[in-house]
Amino acid sequence: MLKAKILFVGPCESGKTVLANFLTESSDITEYNPTQGVRILEFENPHVTSNNKGTGCEFELWDCGGDSKFESCWPALMKDAHGVVIVFNADIPSHLKEIEMW
Repeated sequence: MLKAKILFVGPCESGKTVLANFLTESSDITEYNPTQGVRILEFENPHVTSNNKGTGCEFELWDCGGDSKFESCWPALMKDAHGVVIVFNADIPSHLKEIEMW
């Protein structure tokens, strides 16, 4: 089975946790609580195939806290990642500047 580690990164209050919860069919969040460090959600998709690794894929979605106080942890979070999704809110002007850092 394939394994994929995908990071969700971006500014605080951009919707990373909401997106991760939606994709993993996790519980809905009713109030905003900033992610502290990282939150890892796991799920499988049996419809992903590869010629040399069988069928299905195990996903790890790493919902990374957007606060710059966690910046020293980011290199460790990136280790062995297969992809990155940069999430931001285009309606918040400061997010456009912050995504340049990501």
